[in-house]
Amino acid sequence: MVRFNLLDHFLLSGVLYDKCVVKAYALHDIDNMSDHDPILLDLGLDVQYVGFCTNVYTPHASWKKANDADLFNYRSALSRNLAGLNLQTEVLTCHDIECDDYYHFHALADYVKGITDACINACNSSIPCTTVRQQGGRSAGWSEYVQPLREKSLFWHHLWIENRKPHSGVIADCMRRSRAAYHYAIRAVKKDEDNIRCERIVNANEKNDNCNFWSEVKNIRASRPAKCRTVDGITACTTWPK
Repeated sequence: MVRFNLLDHFLLSGVLYDKCVVKAYALHDIDNMSDHDPILLDLGLDVQYVGFCTNVYTPHASWKKANDADLFNYRSALSRNLAGLNLQTEVLTCHDIECDDYYHFHALADYVKGITDACINACNSSIPCTTVRQQGGRSAGWSEYVQPLREKSLFWHHLWIENRKPHSGVIADCMRRSRAAYHYAIRAVKKDEDNIRCERIVNANEKNDNCNFWSEVKNIRASRPAKCRTVDGITACTTWPK
């Protein structure tokens, strides 16, 4: 970040260069861990696309993120939703175990669906949802040690861009120092990830916080799956009788 040189190039045919080049630029991104900034080329091409499907993330309710206010709103919304459900008295008072009344069957089915929808709608309007995790996941300790430095680096990075990306001066120096501190913190938490997870598990156990305890255990298991080497007393080294 001391010297700025353009070392990379795009090689294009004359037709592409004259008719299709939209923009060529260098990408300055604080999340780029390399000391080189990539160059990008935008082309405007009239091509045929082949459709494909990507994985779609479906968020679901995260009850461990819900605070007291969220739970209060959920109870209130659920009470309102349930108050709007009606079921005929004759259906409730039917004591025939072998009842095959078509109306009774569908009335009970609609009532059960109404209760389910009431719970789901109350949950969607009150309880926080899970979010998609970034590719590769975030290291343990990101929120505590890395996120504050990232926000500081973003501040100076935006200020540096607004001042036309100076190569020297106070703003350039602050931008370089904050970016270096941010990248150093990323490497530090990745190196010390195991100790951070162990410390979280110990703290959760001391506070009797079962939710965070098992959440950390799940993260460890997900990153390091165990392999079973013995099934019914038989291992890979066992010699089978002929």
